[in-house]
Amino acid sequence: MAGDAQGTDAAADGAAQQPDGAGAPRADRRSWVRRHGPETLIGAVAVTIVGAVVSSVLGVLLPGEDDGKAAAVPSASPASPASPACGGETCRGLDPKESRCDDARTLAEGEAGVMRVEVRHSKECKAVWGKLTGARPGDPVTVSTSPADRQRAEVATGRTKYTPMLPVGDTFDVQVCAVSRAGDPEGGVPKGAEPCAGADQDDLARVVGAG
Repeated sequence: MAGDAQGTDAAADGAAQQPDGAGAPRADRRSWVRRHGPETLIGAVAVTIVGAVVSSVLGVLLPGEDDGKAAAVPSASPASPASPACGGETCRGLDPKESRCDDARTLAEGEAGVMRVEVRHSKECKAVWGKLTGARPGDPVTVSTSPADRQRAEVATGRTKYTPMLPVGDTFDVQVCAVSRAGDPEGGVPKGAEPCAGADQDDLARVVGAG
């Protein structure tokens, strides 16, 4: 009988040591929970779940090196130069600063002290205009290709002014003049000074050849 009792105790003890369905002895698991508290167990489970989710998201957003595919980067198309806004007669009266006549050249200059006028010509736009620098508010500047064909502008603020444009052909004769109404003693410009400059197709050929 003693042997039977011993066998029963051993069987009972063995049964107590059998792992439950979770793979850990029930007594040990209850002891761990008592020592660390249920909050620790819940926190560990939560960390495991969050880690799995983050790994999955990163796997989608950051493809592995083995896929051999680099992110496509769109190539920038080279900017094409803007076309002139006008040509010939359509340039008449327009502001040269807005006309996109990027090939414009200065064909001739005239000055009085710091006051300077320039004859400007664009082959692409087939037009001419005047440029005045070193002026004072109220000073006028005029460009003309004939006594009857001219454009005029007046300095409002600052010291620079452009005339509106005039159309020209392959042959032309253009004159640009300004007037200093009040003068500029500090700049060496006497009152009433009239710097002028004139140019024609020969000046254009000379400037183009020199360039």
